[in-house]
Amino acid sequence: MHYSFTGGAFIWFDTKPSDDVRQILRANGFRWHPASGRLWRRKVTGAADVLGALHKALAPKRPDGRPVRPDGTCWRCKDPDGWFRSYGPATPVYCDKCEAESRAARAGGAL
Repeated sequence: MHYSFTGGAFIWFDTKPSDDVRQILRANGFRWHPASGRLWRRKVTGAADVLGALHKALAPKRPDGRPVRPDGTCWRCKDPDGWFRSYGPATPVYCDKCEAESRAARAGGAL
């Protein structure tokens, strides 16, 4: 995927993008520009959000649907395969093992 922000937002691919990617682009105001062979959108405002959604859609996935690349290091055991866990403003990054221990402790009333 390539992109440019000169006179609007232009995105182009080396090969035809998947239906999911094209749907994301259409839903966010991108249209096909036959003369240049690119998808374009007049206003650049909000284009970073679209590129973030595309990056997430194009990222390789594991069999369970999670991205191959983790979010960071686990806050407890320092395992490099940590994932954000939705617990409010201070969202921790835990590996699956520490997340299971945390859930068990919360269920038991320890936290």
